Amino acid sequence: MNDPAVAAFWELEGPQDVAAAHLRPQLDATGAAHPVSAYWPASP
Repeated sequence: MNDPAVAAFWELEGPQDVAAAHLRPQLDATGAAHPVSAYWPASP
């Protein structure tokens, strides 16, 4: 995660492996939950 405040909130601070380890079980699971990544620019 690039934003330190967001990473701290989600407890995903550290190298990319930390976020990958968090997302991998969700990507591998079958079910209704799917991780989503989004970006909203600061101005329209």
